[in-house]
Amino acid sequence: MWIWFVIVFFVLAIGLTLGGLSTFMRGLPPIVVLIVLSFYFLFFSYIGMFVALVSFSWFGFRFFDVVIVICSFLFIIAMIRSYHPAFGYQLFYKPIAWILASLFFFMGLQWGTLGYGTFFTITMTFFFTLAVFIGILLYNSMLMWVKNAYVAAVIPLASFLLVTVIKLL
Repeated sequence: MWIWFVIVFFVLAIGLTLGGLSTFMRGLPPIVVLIVLSFYFLFFSYIGMFVALVSFSWFGFRFFDVVIVICSFLFIIAMIRSYHPAFGYQLFYKPIAWILASLFFFMGLQWGTLGYGTFFTITMTFFFTLAVFIGILLYNSMLMWVKNAYVAAVIPLASFLLVTVIKLL
């Protein structure tokens, strides 16, 4: 039961982070980012889950935890490097898109290794979409209160870094 809680907590943390990062993007409206990220999450996590269920899994839960944490650290570094003060975060550049795709794929592999199927992946996609929406609302309201937008732009990544380190423990 605790594994399910850890997975849901991490999916919610990723959703809140991506929702917050989409708030600081100036190129696309947040609703477009919400729809694209939801389908992106569903597609790659479902492929990962399907591959793990169909093939024989050689790796355990902890191995995928380490790989997911490495992908998360790479995502944080890539997002920090893609920030531009005038344009905000550039979420859909190739390195960031590939890192997100691999992160979602390895999350699906982990779920398939645990024996979770299609219903679980669709449920996690619903939680992810809800978390992205809440992240958009939360960080959008935070922008109204915080005077320095450059400091506020780092807050979603700092919170995701904390959750990633907790997942590693």
